[in-house]
Parts: sequence; C-alpha cells; structure tokens
Amino acid sequence: MREMTNSIRFSAPAWLYRLVLSILFAVGALIALVFTVRSTALAQGALLGAESQEPLMQPQDSGVDFSITKTHDSRFFVGEVGTYTIFVKNVGNPISPPYTVTVTDTLPSVFQYVGMKGSGWNCSNPSNSDTVICTFALTQTVNQNDLLPQLKIAVKLEQKPSNSQKVINRVTISDTVVSNNIFTDTTAITTNLSITKTVIPITTTPNNVITFTLTVKNLGPNDATGVKVTDTLPSALTLNGSKPTGQYVNGVWSIGNLAKDETRQLVITATIKTDACGGEWENTARGLMSDLVDPDLSNNTSTVKFNIQNTCVIGKVKRPSGVPIGGASVRLTDSSSHQYTISADASGNFTFTNSTSQPIAAGNATLFASKTGYRSNSVSFVIPANNRVSQDIILQPIAELSLLKSDNNTHIVPSETITYTVPIINDGTISATNIIISDVLDSQLTFLTYTLRDAAGKLSPSWVSNNRIYTWTLGNTFALTPTGRLTLSIRVRVNDPLSSGTNQIDNVIRVRYNEDATTRANKQATDISFTPNLAIQQSSVSPTEAKINERFTFSFRIYNYHPQVSATNVVFTNTFPSYLSFYSSSPSGSYSSSSRVFSVDLGTISPNSFKDVTIIMTVNNVASSTQTLNNTGTLRFEHGGKKQWRSSNTVQYRILGSSTLPGTGFGPPAQAIKNLSLFPSPLGRGVRGEGYSLLFSHSPLGRGVRGEGTIARADHIPLLFHQTPLAQSLLDLPTAFWVALGIAVLLLGAGFLGIAFSLGNRASDWAAWARQMGIAVSLASLFFFGAAWWLKNSFTLPQTAGTDEIPTLTNTIPPQPPQVAFPPPEWWDAQPDRLPDYPVPTPTLTSDQKASEVDDTPPTRLLIPKLGLDAIVKYVPFDGFTWLISGLQNEIAWMGSTSWPGLGSNTALAGHVTLRNGADGPFRYLDTLRKGDEIRLYTEKGVYLYRVQESLVVKDDDFSVVQPTQEAMLTLITCTGWNNDLGHYLERLVVHATLEKSQTIGGVMPWGVPFLGYGGLGGY
Repeated sequence: MREMTNSIRFSAPAWLYRLVLSILFAVGALIALVFTVRSTALAQGALLGAESQEPLMQPQDSGVDFSITKTHDSRFFVGEVGTYTIFVKNVGNPISPPYTVTVTDTLPSVFQYVGMKGSGWNCSNPSNSDTVICTFALTQTVNQNDLLPQLKIAVKLEQKPSNSQKVINRVTISDTVVSNNIFTDTTAITTNLSITKTVIPITTTPNNVITFTLTVKNLGPNDATGVKVTDTLPSALTLNGSKPTGQYVNGVWSIGNLAKDETRQLVITATIKTDACGGEWENTARGLMSDLVDPDLSNNTSTVKFNIQNTCVIGKVKRPSGVPIGGASVRLTDSSSHQYTISADASGNFTFTNSTSQPIAAGNATLFASKTGYRSNSVSFVIPANNRVSQDIILQPIAELSLLKSDNNTHIVPSETITYTVPIINDGTISATNIIISDVLDSQLTFLTYTLRDAAGKLSPSWVSNNRIYTWTLGNTFALTPTGRLTLSIRVRVNDPLSSGTNQIDNVIRVRYNEDATTRANKQATDISFTPNLAIQQSSVSPTEAKINERFTFSFRIYNYHPQVSATNVVFTNTFPSYLSFYSSSPSGSYSSSSRVFSVDLGTISPNSFKDVTIIMTVNNVASSTQTLNNTGTLRFEHGGKKQWRSSNTVQYRILGSSTLPGTGFGPPAQAIKNLSLFPSPLGRGVRGEGYSLLFSHSPLGRGVRGEGTIARADHIPLLFHQTPLAQSLLDLPTAFWVALGIAVLLLGAGFLGIAFSLGNRASDWAAWARQMGIAVSLASLFFFGAAWWLKNSFTLPQTAGTDEIPTLTNTIPPQPPQVAFPPPEWWDAQPDRLPDYPVPTPTLTSDQKASEVDDTPPTRLLIPKLGLDAIVKYVPFDGFTWLISGLQNEIAWMGSTSWPGLGSNTALAGHVTLRNGADGPFRYLDTLRKGDEIRLYTEKGVYLYRVQESLVVKDDDFSVVQPTQEAMLTLITCTGWNNDLGHYLERLVVHATLEKSQTIGGVMPWGVPFLGYGGLGGY
C-alpha cells in the first residue's frame, strides 16, 4: 500500500514536467518562426527602399522649368477640321543639349487626330487613341524666356458633345517644376438662333381675339437640338390655342431640332379678358436657347405691344413712409355710385377692372382703404374712360384693441358660479395707452372677484363700482404694445331664483384707450348666456272636497317659456299622502305604493310649448277624519345638459270625514284548507265547528305583524284564541269526569309497572306478587274508565241554534291572495303594536241607580263557546269620528259611549275579522253565530249571559246599531264586504244578543266555569 501511494504521488509531477516541456518547446518554435518572417520582411523592405532611393531620370541640367499654353481656332464646326496651337517657353535656367522636351495632348472624345506642324517637333498618336505625344530635341542652348517653335495639332470635330455645349482639351509638359506643366483649353460648339414676333390687332377691346406670330431661325454654323423659347401671355389674355408647329405648353414653345438656316413658326391666339385693365400691354418672347452655345444673344428676345381699351384703377396701399401695407381692404366708388371691394396683395397692390354686369364708370371716384392697426383713409380722383389710372392710398398706423368676452357657457342655471374671461389684444401697429375697462354687470348676476393680468403677471389697477358698472383704470404708466395682451377674469354668481321671464343674461364689457397721440377709441363686446325658463302651474284640485271612495283630479301644466332652448329629460313627480290611492293618470306614468310617489317622463318640451299632466287619486279608508291637505308637484329637467328642479304652486284640498263604525279588518279573510284533526271535537267541528284547522297564507299586504311577509304562528297569537270547540267542550265537562279519568289513568299505569317488574325480575320473591297486583290494578282501571265515559255522556253541553246552516269548507288548495290596494307601508309603520290603555271614564248613573247596588265596572272578558273564543276586552274611546282602535289585535274593543254591561242598554264590542299579518282575527267567524248561541261577558264584578237574536250587515256609517236601547243587549261588530279595488271593507257585520241572566262573581263562575278556566286572562 505504501509503495502504491508513493508511485501515485511521484507519477503526477513527472507527467506535469513533460507537459510543461512540450509547451515550452512549442512556444520556442513559434518565436523562431516569427523572427524568421520578420527578418525576411525587413530585408525585403530595405531592398525596396534602396531601389526607391535611386535617382530618377532627370534632365542633364537640374532646375528645368518650361511653361505650356494652348489656343484654338475661333469656332469649331461639326464635320470640319480645326487647329490647336501649343506654345512652350523656358521660364527657368538656360538648358543646353542634349535635352528632349515631351508634350502630351489629351483630346476630347468628339475629336479625331488629323496631323501636326512644327519645326523640330515629332508627334505620334498611338493606336489612334485620344492621346497625342510630341517631342522636341534641343540642338542648342535655350535661354530663359526663349520660346520653342510653335506646335500645331489639327483635329476633326466628328460630332457635337452629347452632354455639353463645349469641349475641353488638356495639354501637359514634363519638367521639374510641375506648377505650370498643365494647360486646359475650352472650346464652345456654337450656333446662332434668332426670333421675331408680331401681333394682330394692335388695338382691341375685352372679349376680342388677338393673334401672336413667333418666327425662330437657326443662323448656323451648326445644327441645333433642344431648341425652345418661352412666351408667357399677359394676365389680361386667355389662351385659345397654338398652331401649327411645335408644342406650346404653359408658355413654353418646344421646337426640338433646328438645322442650320432652318426656320420654324408658331401662331398663338388668345382672347382679351372681360375685366382686363385698359392701357398698353406688352408680350415678350424670351429665353430662346438650344443645346449649343449661342454666341449672339441680341436676337434671342422679341417684344410686341398692344392696347386694350377698357377702364381700370390700379394702386398701392402704404404707410406715410412708403412701406406697403399688404392685405388691406380697398373699396372703389365710381361716379355712378357703384362700389367694388378687393384686398390688396402682399405688396399692397390692388387693381379694379370692369365687369360685364357693372362696368366702372369714368369720372370722379373715391378710394377707401382700411386694415386692423391702421386708421382708415379715403382719397378722391378721376377715372379716365377706356383707360387705366393709378392711385395710391396712405394709411396711418394706430393702436387697435380687440376684445372678446365669454364665460364658455351657452347655458347657465340659477346659483351657478361662472367666470367671464375677457382677452384684450392690441392688433394695432403702435402701443395703446390710457386704457379704461368697464364691465356692465347684469342684474341677475352677483359680483364675487376679479383678476387682471398681462404678459408680465398680475396687475392691480384702481377700480370702482357704481350702479352695477365695474371700472378698472390702468393710467398713463401702462402701455399695451402691438400684439400685447391683457386678460380680465370676472367671477360672478347667477341669482337664485331668477327674475320672472328671464331667458338670457347679457354681460357687456367696454374698453376706452388712446389709439394714437391724440385720438380716443372705444370698443365693446357682449356675452349672451341662455337661462332656463320652465314653469309648472297647478290648477285647483277638482273637486276641492271628497269623501272616502271618491276621487280627486290633480292637473298640472308644464310650460317652456324660453323662445330658443328646449327643456330636455323632463320628469314630473308628485308625492301624495297615505289617504289617497292611485287611480289613473294622463299621460301614463308610474306610481310607487311604498313611497307614494307618482312619476312620469315627459321627454323634451320645445321652446314656447307646454305639456299637461293629470292625476286621479281615490280617497281610501286610511282617511279617518276631516282634514285640509296641500299638494305640490315637482319637475326635474336639463337645461343645456345641466340638471334643474322646479316646484309648482301649492293648492289645498279637503278630505271630508264622516263618522263610521270601527274598521276591524286589515285585508280579505284568509283561505282555509281541510286538515284532519288528531282529536276531533265532540261537536264534530273545528275552528268553524267542523274538523278543520286554518293554514294562513301570506298576508295580502305582504307583511307580518308589522308588515313582514310571514306565516302566522301560534306563538304569536294570545292563548285565548287557540281554544277550539274541542277544547271548549272538554273544559265544560264536570269535575267528577276529570277525577274518574285521572284515577283510571293512574291505576292503568301502576298495573303496567307491576307487570313490567315481574317480567324483568323473574327470580325475585316479589315477581309473582307484582304480576298478580299489576293485572288486578289494570282491571280495576277499566271500571274508572267506564265511569268517566258515563259521566261524559251524561253531561249536556249548551246547544246552539241553526248549526245545520253552517257552511262546510271544501278540501281544496287555497287560491293565491288577490292583489288589492292597501295603505302604504308608512301608514302601517305608524300604527302602534299594542292597543293603548285608555282610561275608562266614570259612568253616569240615573237617579234610580246607586253605585253600591249596580255593577259599574267595565267589561274585561268575552267568551263565545260556539267560536271557541275567550278574549280580553279593552276600552277604546270615540273621537267624534270613529273609535280609536289603532293597535287593536287579538283583544275585543269595548266601544266608548256605549253602555256598561251592568247598567243595561246597548253594550257594543268590536273585534277584527283579520289581523295585520293576514291571520284570522277574533271575530273571523262571527257570521257563523245563529239565534240562541251563547255569549258570556265578564266585568270586574259579574258575568252576563247573552243569547244571539239576529245578525245583519249595515253600511260603515250606520250608527243606529250602537244607539242606546231600553233593554240590556250586547252588540258585536266586525268588518265585512271586502272591496279589492279600494282595498278596504265597505260594510259592517252586526250581531245583536239580549241579556238572559247575570250573576256576581263569587270565586266560582256561574254555570260551572272556573274563573281561571282559560289561560292568558292576565294579559299577553
């Protein structure tokens, strides 16, 4: 292991050594290669340098300096031979033979070398190229400024240059001074073109034809190409056409090729314009040219003159200094009072010419000129007939302020805060001084604040207000320079309300200032904003008085008095009291029974037009007293997109209250469905004497005890009203029945316990005895069950008359409650949850009655066995209109002003037929009572037994049923005759019962009924 470790330890360094040696060897070889290449390159460079430093072939004498120049014949003609002459001069030191002068002439491509002349010169044209090389060998010394013999080179111009009107020839000479060794000679290739022009007729009038004839000739020496000439017709002419040669477009006659000595002709016809200005006119043909140089330009232009017989006025608008005023408005008034208006051009020039419909009349005339920033001026002069006249007009520079007032609101509304912005700009040419700004504020506006600024910032001039005129004075120290700007901002509030008949608000701004050193100027601007003028007028309510079930008609007219602006998105609303129910409207609108708000969308009411709204409302049974009410309609609309509200005038109307019997129904009777009773009544009747129980549907009001939409629950109704005929019959059984039944149940239970003990404890010593005793006791219980059965059958319950007449309920699913009208939710919420405890008044006794001998206590309890009813009786007073039964629920109301039971006469009780939650009230089945049925009424001292005598239906205002009577009687009242359309009962069900007997309370109630036989007598 040690040896292996050592071998591993030393093998790695050996390997590394070999790698490093290999790398060093490669680097060394690379360096050697680089040095080899570098040395070779240096050697070659040195060789080349040596070669380059060898002396060039020089003349035998140093400092040779010849100059060279060149000339040519005056003209070169295509196809002919011309001559170039070359001059060589010694401008340096003397030169002695042997020495050879070399000249090189580079010819343009359009030339062909023909030959040469010159003593001592020898020339060659290698391979017929464009280069000619000539040499001259010195035979004697050439001193300074000596010329060599002339050298002439003959060339032929084979064709004209393709892209130039000239040819360029260059000649060079070789010596040691190069600054004068090259000479360039330019030779033009020419031809002479000429043009002449004539006009017929020389004198003419508007609408006549005039003819111009142009003649162009090539006088040579060369043929010309690209020949063209420009002839722009005067503005008084309209071109008709041209013929026959060339192409005449936009005033340019393009002739094309024109050979030497060739002539071309163009005839132009034009018509004198109707409004051409009279006088002498010129027409010039100019710009005759070709592709060649024309050495003579004197014949390249031709002008003709002609006269137009027509009246016109020309002139210029300018300052006193002579500076033209461009864009000025100029008006000419001639001797016939004809007026012509034009604008001067940018140079201030203007021209008035005749028109066919209204020619300028010769004679006395006036020119008027104006422009912003200048004082207007006029000048008088005379217009000659059929000729032109020139008349200038001078305008004086002034300061001229422009202003614009705007609140950026086409439509404004009452109480709106707006800002008028007034920019004041000097459009003049000099500064405005002594500026005074006045704002005439409309009477419908209230001034709030202002700001005044110029380019440098906020200004604080002195200002005053007088009779709604606000004035700011800037004084002499402030000057508004040309193009300078002032900005006045005035913040105001629109009055609310506006004065009657206001359709718009006008606000006027005025500025006074010096337009120059001596003249005062005034400017004014007005801002107009439209205001709403929509009114709503309510007519008298028709009729002005109405009773329950009668109807009121409310009439409104909405009139847009504005002459220009429509009222948009107009919505009319009217909130009615709970005493009124909606019947109809025109136009058709919507009515919310919860908020009692009627609403109708009237859309747009155009200017100076109106729309009517009529609403018919019915007086409902919520109206419990005579009272005077007010009605006001409201409008919501938009004026220029801004929302506005208006209210109508208020009118009064009166609801006439007539005394009525108490209203004891909140809705139609609940529906009933048959339900088999687990414990049938001994009378074979349920709630109505039959085997039924009531299942209450949702209240027609959609509300529970306080309007909530709940099902009536038993625990929400006092225990008194859960007594069914079954419970009533059981409570009427004798005490002996209950004792026998109780013993039987106890014995039966004890027997079952004994038997059960014996079965569960068979090993016990008591098992046999317990079984025997259990059987014996159980058998004994049968005796007592039999006795209870006998006692029950032997007891006779009070009989009722006419039970066979009681209607039988059908076993059907009740229909949905009808949709009926009811007082609004606010009325329900205002009703108390409980009947108040009104103080019971002290009865008034007759002379033959003594308090110690009569029962003068109020009724406290009502018992009707037939209905299974046992209810508390509470006193309610009479307010002169009806009885105050608000809050009455399951109690029975003793109607104030009727008799005490113990004092004889007529005692009246009222109870609900239905409750607020839609459940049955205590008098729900009062209509099932028949003659002879028993009614018991309790006071604090006694019990009174009444027998039903009759039942009848009367109107709700029939007070005869509660009038005092000679005999003691009891009157029961509840509602009947439900009207779905009106949402209340129209009639009353009345049951009359006469007193059969009475008895004072002595611990046990008469007729075998314990005083506390019904739970809940103590209250809720």
